Amino acid sequence: MFQRFRKTLPDHIGLGHWLKVLVIFVFIIALTWYGKFHKGKPEPARVHGTLAWVVPTQHGLSTLLVLSDDGVDTNNVRTGLRIWVNPPKTPLLLEEQNHALFRGKSMVAIGDSLAPETIRQLGSMIDTGGFLLVIGHQAWLEDQMHPLVSHIRFRQSNPHREPWGWLGDLAGEGFTAELRFGISQDKHPPAYDHQLTVAWEGYRIRVWGTWDAARADDLKDSLSVGILSACSDAWQTIPHLTDTVAAKVMFYCGQQKSPNSDTRIPLQEPNAGAIFYEDLTTHRMLVKHVHLNWNPAEE
Repeated sequence: MFQRFRKTLPDHIGLGHWLKVLVIFVFIIALTWYGKFHKGKPEPARVHGTLAWVVPTQHGLSTLLVLSDDGVDTNNVRTGLRIWVNPPKTPLLLEEQNHALFRGKSMVAIGDSLAPETIRQLGSMIDTGGFLLVIGHQAWLEDQMHPLVSHIRFRQSNPHREPWGWLGDLAGEGFTAELRFGISQDKHPPAYDHQLTVAWEGYRIRVWGTWDAARADDLKDSLSVGILSACSDAWQTIPHLTDTVAAKVMFYCGQQKSPNSDTRIPLQEPNAGAIFYEDLTTHRMLVKHVHLNWNPAEE
């Protein structure tokens, strides 16, 4: 059988065969080069459920909450509004380094003493003709910032204890959002003295700016996710540590993981972050740790 098989082989391999081999070889090299060096232009995610990025900075946790979007600008159901609590110094790096590309027509930023460059970058993440609201005590006047964000509508507001229509119709139908300041009874509360609650379709998220705010909160209703922005010392006990009903998952700015509950997640290490998002297919809130290609704590 072996001898018969050998007789079927050609006496020599012709030029056409080697040309085919060369073409395949060149194609493999070109494909490898393209995959390694080509950088495609990222496209913003326009259709998604509600999600959030939580990253540690020098001033505590920064939370970018992105409300659900349906990609339709003519309705008022899923608007894709972004609420950025305690934004980092260079927010664009979250997009550029970690592919968190969620563009839209409006954003609310909550933070004190934001740098003009931070405002410019936040404005560049909003569609032309959109709206940026900055809430907090700033070292600049509103008119001074208009040239940096001339392609959008811009407004600045100081935080105050009285409720006011800060959200308007930005969030869309089916969402409720409550923003409170001055829980410590300060007449002129800083922006970090906040309590933000967002609820939709059975989910409820709360962000506390200070430890006092978290401790004083009785949490009569359960939370899907709780976020404590202020950083903790080693001796401090995480609020609601043993109450697994009050907050299903708790993110806090600290390095020590709670031995009593794996639902209390510390975020303070370099390049550490977390994402939680609404899975529209299973109707669950999913949480996962991520490794950032950018370290906002160094800013």
